[in-house]
Amino acid sequence: METIGEYLIANNRKFIVKQKALQSYHANINRPSNEAKATIIIEIICNYFGVQFSDINTESRFRYKVIIRQYIMVFVLQKTNLTLKEVGQLFNRKTGKGYDHSTVSHAKKTIKDLIQTNKDIRAEYEKIQELL
Repeated sequence: METIGEYLIANNRKFIVKQKALQSYHANINRPSNEAKATIIIEIICNYFGVQFSDINTESRFRYKVIIRQYIMVFVLQKTNLTLKEVGQLFNRKTGKGYDHSTVSHAKKTIKDLIQTNKDIRAEYEKIQELL
């Protein structure tokens, strides 16, 4: 049989372990996952442009849809730890595969170039950045 001291020490360790687990849980509960962050970013950008994600999550090459998709890709890359491939997979098109990593890389380069050469795109980019 254990002594009262041993009993208290054993239970105190259990209490400390539980307390640390709860602290870790509470520290991370308000920290969304990368996928949750990506969803929030998509929502904010779509709201900014007044479109539904389903409207731009198509194979359409209309310029306004393309630029919105590219903004989403760039900001998701910046604000999360997702890889190029994972960002491309957020766009689950008819094929069910999403975009290739090279498409996301191209979007990143295109937006970077447009920011440097087009003051309207730069202003729009900065407004979106403020929202995020």
